[in-house]
Amino acid sequence: MHCLVKPALKTTLKSFDTSQYGGAPLLGLNGLVVKTHGSSKAVEVKNSILQCIAFKEEKINEKIKEQIGLEDKAAENN
Repeated sequence: MHCLVKPALKTTLKSFDTSQYGGAPLLGLNGLVVKTHGSSKAVEVKNSILQCIAFKEEKINEKIKEQIGLEDKAAENN
């Protein structure tokens, strides 16, 4: 049983590994900001930059604004 749990646990813990992501996005701003911890190593800073690039390419800000607009319209209709 222990052998079956270990891979799943590693996968789960990896999702909390800050070095994989580098930072967290700050929402509610007109621009794109990813906050990186002050003690971040080079790999974490690099991953933060890559995360910003991915957010920009995926037009995350525009998608959030669009979704909020849809939710506001739905609330108005109820």
